[in-house]
Parts: sequence; structure tokens; C-alpha cells
Amino acid sequence: MKKIIVLTHNPVRDPVTDDCLSACLRKKGHFVFRRGFLEDDKNMILCIKPNIVIVPEIRCEYTRDFAAQCKAWGIQVVVRPCEVGISAESMATISDEYRKAIFGNWPVNELIDLMLCWGPKMKTLFSMYGGIEEHKMEAVGGLAFDQFFLPPPPETIPRTEKKRVLFATGFAYADRNPQYAIPEARPEDRLHAEMVRIDSAARARWLTAIKQFWAQRGNDWEIWVKPHPGEKEEVYRAVLKDIVTYCPPLPAVRALRYVDAVVHAGSTMAFEAHLLQKPAFCFDNICQDIIVSKISPQVETVEELIKNLDGLDPTRSNANPEIIDLLQRDYYGTCDGKASQRAAEAIDALPENHPQVPDQWPPFTGMRYKTDCILINVERWQCRACQTIYHVQGPREMVKCPCCGIANVKMNRPINS
Repeated sequence: MKKIIVLTHNPVRDPVTDDCLSACLRKKGHFVFRRGFLEDDKNMILCIKPNIVIVPEIRCEYTRDFAAQCKAWGIQVVVRPCEVGISAESMATISDEYRKAIFGNWPVNELIDLMLCWGPKMKTLFSMYGGIEEHKMEAVGGLAFDQFFLPPPPETIPRTEKKRVLFATGFAYADRNPQYAIPEARPEDRLHAEMVRIDSAARARWLTAIKQFWAQRGNDWEIWVKPHPGEKEEVYRAVLKDIVTYCPPLPAVRALRYVDAVVHAGSTMAFEAHLLQKPAFCFDNICQDIIVSKISPQVETVEELIKNLDGLDPTRSNANPEIIDLLQRDYYGTCDGKASQRAAEAIDALPENHPQVPDQWPPFTGMRYKTDCILINVERWQCRACQTIYHVQGPREMVKCPCCGIANVKMNRPINS
């Protein structure tokens, strides 16, 4: 038996995935703790003194340093990626900065014992561009999709006689500051400003399109809007007023069960809709993965969207079967609800270890990740992860913690209030 800490990254998207993995590890006889990533995670390491820690992608300085310290104490480090990365077919079309943000700007091979890849080509790409040795990776299948094979929870979302269409936005950087918007990218990268520009422009077009759709089909369709977790819902409320309904804070697997069709801007939600036999349409695509962007039929205008929605079968997927087959063969791997079992077997096969964990985390010795915007006597910030207090030249919505390297987002109230 080993003590294992599973650190969950996104509190809406990832809990069920990590619960599936935790349950399978417990069946193997391990003592498992599932905790929120950045929720006092260092103190959990000191208190529990685990044999294994399971972390999300190591793509920022904080996670890299966290993994390095665990590894130095003899803790085995397992990476459970929350996303698949990007397809090989897309590599020639993306920038070097974007590629490095996906596969990592820093070497991590020596910091990990196991990486739970989804499909076989994910292993190949992370070996080629992430520098991770293939023998440290295991293709276990679509971990994030196991939850789609579970019985639905006993919940009811009220609805009217209207059909319901979900506009699933994907403009994660639209509300970010162009100086620093992507935690995985280097602070000096031009990618920050570029992604803010792309997402802001696309969201503006979507807001206009939603209003046009309501004007033409508001009597027939209830419009659900599910903003990306990185966006500010108040922007939608200010523009759309009361013509739409905002989706409750549900993971995709639960939200999709309550709609008749999905509209997205190029998203893995297209694949998720397919798993639940829901039709989906890609409107104004901004996805840089040319494979993912082809899962759903593309529509360019509101009139074209309306034409496709009228008369559709809400119980039948309209995904491109060739793209689905390609994704399951190469990138997502087998999607059968058993990826967590295969992942647990790979983790269980790790050799015995006897970590030596002290009672105190080494203190920070200085601002190793200081950027130009970190100044004194301007705005006072406190990092939620390492509790460092520092000052920022404002206005900024997000900056990199100068000590531990995690992205810090401005809050409207003190963290402990």
C-alpha cells in the first residue's frame, strides 16, 4: 500500500476525472487523498508524506519546482495531463511560442516517474517536443472521458417547451491583460498579446451572433451560455441582458445532458457532445488544432447555423466519423470508460519507494521569477500558493508570482476574509 495524493487542477472540469482515478487506485489497495491543486498543497505533502503525488501538466515554474522538491525527497511524481496537447498535423501551423507553451518551456524529464498519456501519438509528441523519455509514459486512453460512461447524477434542470441550444464559449484570454495572459508561456512572449487579440475579437463576433440568433429564433430556442472558466460572466450579462440563460457551473458531461445542440468555437466539447450523441456545430473557429476543429460541421453565419439547427435530431451525433476514428486511434486513445483502470495499473506498477519528507518546506530565498511589472508600493498582492506578499504596477488582472512562478489572478476580496 502506498499513500497517494491526487492534485486536481480545474475545480469544475477535473474532479470527476480524478475521482475515477482515485477510486481505481483505492481498489488496488492504496490510501488516496484527492486535494485541489494550489489548495495548501505543500502543507499536504508535509503532513501526509506520500509515496506518490499526481500533478497536472508541468508547464509552469511553480509546478516544476513543486515536482522537483517532491522528487528530491523520494516521492514518485506522476503527471495526469488535463488536456491532450495538439495534433502532429497542426505542428506546422502554430508558432514556436505556442508549441512551447503546450509542451513546456523547461525540461521536466528528470522530475517525473510516469506520465499518463491518452493516445499513442500523444506519447510520441511529448517525447519529441517535451523531451520526456517514452519509457516514462503510458498511453492509457481518454482519461477525461471516463466520466461519460458513468450513470448520470440524480439531478433535474428545469426547462420550458423550447428546444435548448448551448453556446459553449472558449475565449479564455479575452479578459486578460495582453502583457501576461497565458500562465504556460514565458512572460516576454508575444503570444500573450496575440491570444488576447484573437479571443477578444472572436467573442465580440459571438456576442453579436447570439443576439442575432435570439432575434430570429428566440421564440423556438432557449439559449444557454456557458462562459469559459477564464472569462468574466459579467461581460456577457452586460451585453446580452436577459435574452439568454447562463448554464449552471456544471462540468461538460452534465451540462450536455440538458441541451439539444451545442455551438462552439473549436473545442474538445465537440468530441464530448459526440460521446453523448448530441449534435454540435463549430461557429467562427479559433481552435489552432486543425484536427479538433474538424470534429463538428463548420458554420460561418447565423443564417447557416439556423438552417442546420432547424429539423436536426437532438439524439444523434453529427461528428465527422473519420475525425473521430483518427482521434481515438492516435490522440485520445480508447474511450471505453476504463482509462482510469489502466492508469491505476500503471501507477501501481511503480517500484517501492521510501520517501524522506521533512516537516517544513524550504523557504523561498528571493524573487527568482521577477518580471518588470513587479514593483513595490503600488498594488499589494499575495500569492495563494506560496503566500508571498508583493506589489504590482497596475492595473493588472493576472501576473506571475515572482517566487513560485504560479499565475496569480486579482481577487475582489482578501483570500482569508
